[in-house]
Amino acid sequence: LYGRKLIVCDLDHTFWDGLFGEGRVSPFAERPKILLKLKSKGIVLAINSKNDPKNVHWKGGILSEKDFVYQSINWEPKTKAFPEMQAELNIKMEHFVFVDDRPDELELVRYSHPKIRCMDATSSDTWRLFSIWCDLLDNNDDMDRTQMYVDRESRAKFLKTIEDQTTNETDSFKKLELKLTLKEINQSDIKSTAELINRTHHFHMRASRTTIKEVENWVDDANITILKAELS
Repeated sequence: LYGRKLIVCDLDHTFWDGLFGEGRVSPFAERPKILLKLKSKGIVLAINSKNDPKNVHWKGGILSEKDFVYQSINWEPKTKAFPEMQAELNIKMEHFVFVDDRPDELELVRYSHPKIRCMDATSSDTWRLFSIWCDLLDNNDDMDRTQMYVDRESRAKFLKTIEDQTTNETDSFKKLELKLTLKEINQSDIKSTAELINRTHHFHMRASRTTIKEVENWVDDANITILKAELS
């Protein structure tokens, strides 16, 4: 599981106990806690469920609609949702985990999208492995990845309105009130700085990698200044 980025959850008998179409349902006690903890470590959550969206609610649970970056709730085959999800979120299939209680659904996804890791929601091993995975992950204090995807969706809608209108683009962007902040990094920024340098492929064509030790040496060097730019 280490290296995966997205958990796609079924709902009935996976996220909650029971079937929406057959009466009351109640969230499982421990499963949402594990998912919420993974979300806090930077794993993003999505839903792929055969259900009537009008019946779905989040009453009595610790997770809500806003905790999921994508929701496919309809009567279409579940296999159909994954390519749409991939295109929307720009996450590769090999970074997907799919959790479902039905063996037939899991097998269909394995066959159609073999790069997706499929997990049985009814197995205690699945949730035990999720807990171990969570313990292996670093804290994600500097970035809320779920909010990042929400913001990206809002940004895409905003850009679409510019394309659809004849308004002045500069005036439109002024409404965003973008703020650029530059600051010198300190000891607490070393790890995230190394990760950011290694992820910035647009200005990085040698395929070399920066280590945390190198960044530590730069911070200690009086002749070197490292600035971090943040846009909000």
